[in-house]
Amino acid sequence: YHSYKAGQKGLAGTEVMHLVAYKGSLFAGLGFWMSIAPGEAQVARLDCPFCDWVSEWHISPYALRVESLKPVRWTTNRDGQPISGGPVDKFLSAFHLRDQGRGQVRFSSRNDVDKNWEEGGIAWTGSLWSLGYFSARAMLLHKDTVTKVDYLFLTTGKDGIVAGTYTASSKHTVSFDRSLTETESGPMAARPLSLIEHDGHVYSSSASYVIRRKDGPHPKWEKVFDMATAEPDVTVDEAVGGVRGLTSIVHPASPTGRSLLFSWSPNSGSGGCMTRLDPNGNSFTHHIEKCAKDLAKDYLGKDRRGKDPLVVYSIADYNGALEVPMEGGGQKHIIGFQMLLYRYSVFHFATDPYQEMTSSSGKRLAYYSGSGFMIRHSATEYEVREPGGKRWDPKEMYPRLVAVRTYSTSPFLNDKALYFGGFDCNHFSSYNSAWVMRGEATAVYSKPVPCQKELGCGHVPGTRFRPTGCDLCEGQVFDGNEVYFFNKKRVRCQNAINWLNTQKAGKCSAIKKLVATATRSCCKGICNLCAGTGKPFRPKAPAAKDSAGNVLYKCRVALGFVKSGGIDCFRATAWWGGACCW
Repeated sequence: YHSYKAGQKGLAGTEVMHLVAYKGSLFAGLGFWMSIAPGEAQVARLDCPFCDWVSEWHISPYALRVESLKPVRWTTNRDGQPISGGPVDKFLSAFHLRDQGRGQVRFSSRNDVDKNWEEGGIAWTGSLWSLGYFSARAMLLHKDTVTKVDYLFLTTGKDGIVAGTYTASSKHTVSFDRSLTETESGPMAARPLSLIEHDGHVYSSSASYVIRRKDGPHPKWEKVFDMATAEPDVTVDEAVGGVRGLTSIVHPASPTGRSLLFSWSPNSGSGGCMTRLDPNGNSFTHHIEKCAKDLAKDYLGKDRRGKDPLVVYSIADYNGALEVPMEGGGQKHIIGFQMLLYRYSVFHFATDPYQEMTSSSGKRLAYYSGSGFMIRHSATEYEVREPGGKRWDPKEMYPRLVAVRTYSTSPFLNDKALYFGGFDCNHFSSYNSAWVMRGEATAVYSKPVPCQKELGCGHVPGTRFRPTGCDLCEGQVFDGNEVYFFNKKRVRCQNAINWLNTQKAGKCSAIKKLVATATRSCCKGICNLCAGTGKPFRPKAPAAKDSAGNVLYKCRVALGFVKSGGIDCFRATAWWGGACCW
């Protein structure tokens, strides 16, 4: 179920950075990086599984992305004493910006009464602004095991990690010592991408290494593991990350019963390799479990010549792995990723038409449009799936998902679904590309994926796409969540097409009445900008120009706005019909 569609019902954003459950609702932290239309980072709220999302507006007029989004519960003040009146809950966000030539990290908080976000202030002011230097990517509340003080840790970028304490006089509940000239952790090699608790300690990661905080009145941060030691020939590209998505997981074979898990994504050749760190005295031993790039190749399948797909790059584990408890005991982990395809694989699979490029050798590269996530069943067993199901048809480019960045279990009563969100602009111009999808547990991880022949299950990459079975919506868009009535009974479109493709149903031609009724209800037409003109559609023609005559975007991009739900067909035809049909 496509829950959040940027461009519809007042929703916007290019990327969903975070999905967080708080006080019975689900919140999405949004960003506008690479947007062709200016936007301010905002938070949206969902109050029931099939409700409309509500925008709570921006966290600050200066923020481009909601870099951190975290509910916290304060229990002690800066002296380590219990808070008078009991624990205090607060919902916080953080972001970085450029102010008068210097980099700053700021935070905002939510007023739970009027449901508005208010900018709280400055957590850190650093040195002269430098692109890629500052980042507020992670936030964590931790009680110092020695002093018993609650500290809110916040990453600032290469300057390191700062610590704030509870302040009763602040409506935001937190304050940071701005007189400090150095962060608590000290400078770091690259922007830290995580902050977690593991075995009673705080851990973070930067570039190739993992650091741990030693609690006490004079805390220290120390390096406890470095991938550069294990792979000395690998260079970390700061834009890609290095050690990403650090997560504390249950691992019975570990001496403490828990281990650390992260994705090793160092550079443009990244395989998104899931790496486990098992405690070994004061350090760790590392084990490569599986690589997203290799799993993606197996998932896509060999082509008609028996060749593997060319997956040349993958980022995995953007913000951490999601632990999903199983009813019979144990747990699984959900880990999102994206993949870049090369050469012939660009044409064999559904790639994003707006994220294509040409290599220096003249070969095509493009990001897979469907995104993907790994299910970690165990340390040795991983499985790949994608939101909405596998895209067998290489022309099934929409909806454009590209990357699963974040996820959350449902906060709603008796709802066992999971929510996925994301998109990654990958430095390509984007517009209203942020998304959230809802999946039942059976579809996400607990049951095998059915072979839906009407969607092309069994198609061999590189051959002509010919779906078998009963296809209700040939040439149109199928909406599986639509409901209609047949013989006075309520029928869901997805259930109808599932039944039509069983042996019990027989051939579509034998049950014309049922098929006709389902088709009318379940199939949504595709906008034809040139309908009634007798003229062909020109995808490469300029759809819009600025005052100087420069092309802003072409007709194929304009049509993409319609297909993604950003513009309705009536307005699109009025705006672009003349420019695109001749």
